[in-house]
Amino acid sequence: MNDFFWDFYSNEKVILSEVLNSVIVGDNLFVLEKLNKYYANKIKLIYIDPPYNTKKKFVYNDNFGSHQHWSQMMKLRLEIAYKLLKEDGFIFISIDDNEVHYLRMLMDSIFGEENFRNCIVVPRGIKNVQSQFSTSQKITIGHEYLLFYSKNKNIKIKKFEFDRKELRKGIWNNHWRGTERPNLRYELFGIIPKKGQWRWSKERSEKAVENYHLMFQDLKKIFCNLLMEDLFLKQELIDNWYMENTSHGKKIDLLRLNKNNKPEHYISPSYKRMGNDVWFDIKCTGSYDLRKIIPEAHFDMPKPIDLIKRIVNLITNPLENDIILDFFAGSGTTGQAVFQQNMEDKGNRKVILVQLFKKIEGLSQYEIHSLAELAYKRLDLFIKKNNLDCSFKFLQS
Repeated sequence: MNDFFWDFYSNEKVILSEVLNSVIVGDNLFVLEKLNKYYANKIKLIYIDPPYNTKKKFVYNDNFGSHQHWSQMMKLRLEIAYKLLKEDGFIFISIDDNEVHYLRMLMDSIFGEENFRNCIVVPRGIKNVQSQFSTSQKITIGHEYLLFYSKNKNIKIKKFEFDRKELRKGIWNNHWRGTERPNLRYELFGIIPKKGQWRWSKERSEKAVENYHLMFQDLKKIFCNLLMEDLFLKQELIDNWYMENTSHGKKIDLLRLNKNNKPEHYISPSYKRMGNDVWFDIKCTGSYDLRKIIPEAHFDMPKPIDLIKRIVNLITNPLENDIILDFFAGSGTTGQAVFQQNMEDKGNRKVILVQLFKKIEGLSQYEIHSLAELAYKRLDLFIKKNNLDCSFKFLQS
């Protein structure tokens, strides 16, 4: 097996170390085997959107017959994908109900059950063909999945949170919790829990009580007639004081007795909210995203740019030259998502896409005659449209 690919247009050799930011045309199993010779343990993130084995006819083959045949096809590729990932690498796989259970078992066997992170629920476009009938076989399906695995169970990801449109005001939370850690049962405001525990260590809680009194003294210098009990009705005073005193990233714990004489701690104002494994805020804009670049283009159910950007942003670091691989590249959504994320955070991520040639029609005016050329041309046009300081290669195996 040669240690190089061929440039599709110039017919010059391109060595393995120089295939970053490219679409590679060919059977992805063959390409993965070749990439593994140089990129083993070098890929930070793999995202793939493989055939779902729906038995339907799309631009690509989506009929592998039995679950066994589909699983065998995936197994050969995922075994190499595991080798390609860095120790702190992650893989996300889009899938639907047809094969999700078989894929989960396959991933558990290759990556290990301990490396399963999430089965994320994402929206899918809904075709309302059943609306013309009074009865139907089943409820219309409006979702599919992202299986999320790591290579190493000990590697953590960034805090997963979203921007809020408006600032959430500060709130107060019960300082007692029902879990049983006897070392966190200590006297606080004259109270010792008989069961359960306080949320923080004794030292942290005592410091938070002290901080609350110091805050009150600060506010009293401004509002001379302010009483301690007034703070229960003037949350905005607390929020403003907190934001003024934590503007440089400093964190201040606050703890008090509430009106019912129960300890409560402060949760500061935030423009962020925690995310979870239901991603229905993402819209099904995949076809629209593609046609913004190539108006006449058609591809069956391409993924939204925002979906892939979320994954890229969650897993990769903008300034560490992280490599993202997609070996079921389709129309090139992953490549565009990586470049858009780089534009937004001045990142230096690189991407490798792999796609079969697979002839398509109707785009000859763009010199597009195959799926691989569609992915390449989409990214080439995107780069030129946005004046990006990078090039994108079109290679064949």
